[in-house]
Amino acid sequence: MRANTILFDSDIVRVRAVHCCAPAGGCAPVEWPDTHGIVFAESGVFMKHLGRHRAVIADRGHAVFFTANRPYRVSHPMPGGDDCLVLELASSALADALRTIDPASADRSEAPFRRPSVPLSPHVVARRRLLHHRIVRGVASPLEVEEGAVALLRASVRATVEDPPRSHPRATRRSGIAEAAQLIIAAEATARWTLRTLAHRIGCSPFHLAHVFRDTVGVSIHQYQLLVRLGAALDALLDSDRGLGAIAVDAGFTHHSHFSAAFRRAFGITPSTLRREATSRDVARLRKILTAHSVTQR
Repeated sequence: MRANTILFDSDIVRVRAVHCCAPAGGCAPVEWPDTHGIVFAESGVFMKHLGRHRAVIADRGHAVFFTANRPYRVSHPMPGGDDCLVLELASSALADALRTIDPASADRSEAPFRRPSVPLSPHVVARRRLLHHRIVRGVASPLEVEEGAVALLRASVRATVEDPPRSHPRATRRSGIAEAAQLIIAAEATARWTLRTLAHRIGCSPFHLAHVFRDTVGVSIHQYQLLVRLGAALDALLDSDRGLGAIAVDAGFTHHSHFSAAFRRAFGITPSTLRREATSRDVARLRKILTAHSVTQR
């Protein structure tokens, strides 16, 4: 039910592509990872269960951390399974990378990550997807892969430091509301939701949903749905030769110009330019655009 492909392996990092076709429903058996790693869902959604009453959602907009020798279980709340990109850094490389971002992690070698998951900004989603695309197409050099993996690690870990977890006396109930909204949007990303119809579907007030979602997930509901749509469009853009108009409509955008404008606001580059530059042997210009855009957004 799970296919595991090593895309790249060096003394710095191992990059794996994992395809899971497990059915929707209950939890899989307990697993014990033998190394620290970061998982990025590229399609589908799964839930990582950390205990009886604690779980995090893995989707296109989040990075999920896995800690060596810490048990977990996985479930799929909707059919279709998932496809993920997994980064596993060598212990020394991980410690080196973390030391500059989160010095306290040096005292937590057995548990280096502060949080089980973090939301990702659009430019990080784009760089992750671009790295995967270039590895599979055979145009990424070993240096590019290693640098790209370290950059993704740094961006993900930095989010755990800059946006620490919030405590709340009703945390379980609040996270349940946010999770329900995430799953509905992931399953029906092209739907024309309003705050009232989404809140009615979940069973809470529109105001409460908007507040809890942003507080728990880290972005607004609108931003989350937009990122889900753009993630689907990003896949089609890089992995097919379909026209931009068809990609836009399938992803839930009203027309091509709406899609292009949203894409450029999120990633700092037009869809046609990204498609053209994605397989270039010199990706420095593309990385510069995405990095510069991330700086202007802060």
